Amino acid sequence: MNRIKKVTLILTVVCLLCGCTKSYIIKREGNDDNLPQLSPEGILWEQVWEEFDSRYSDDALYPFINSANGMIDTETKELQICLLLDEEISSQEAADFATEVLKGFNDLISSQNSEYAFSSDSSYGGYVSQCSVHVIVSMEEYMTDKSRWMIEDRIPAGEYRPVNPDAVPAETGEAE
Repeated sequence: MNRIKKVTLILTVVCLLCGCTKSYIIKREGNDDNLPQLSPEGILWEQVWEEFDSRYSDDALYPFINSANGMIDTETKELQICLLLDEEISSQEAADFATEVLKGFNDLISSQNSEYAFSSDSSYGGYVSQCSVHVIVSMEEYMTDKSRWMIEDRIPAGEYRPVNPDAVPAETGEAE
């Protein structure tokens, strides 16, 4: 009978120890609300947007840029990029920069989650290729006047082509 009690005690201790291996059982000090939140896609969006702003609003690398802004609807996979300029550049330079920004945005995501391919000469990359893209390039002072935007281009999800330097907003009506 003593042996059965010992075996039962050992099995009980082993079961209890197995149940206590999860880290969430031990409460960490501090508030978890302040920790970065990983999205269902495996992306730390806060970090992506901080790096995006830091990279594409850099006056030393891009002296013509006032700000690079973006927004993504992860449910509908719609990406909007708005590039506001401080100084006039050609439409081709603006389109090349916008194309670079789209690829760079994707690569920030790919560096966090290897399930998404990096961009290439013929692709925006694994994440951005899944999105419909809306790109606006404008002088900062004309942002509220759609008729004066340099470029407004839309690229359907799954399609690759560089941003079109001749894609200008329609003269009347709201953005599509």
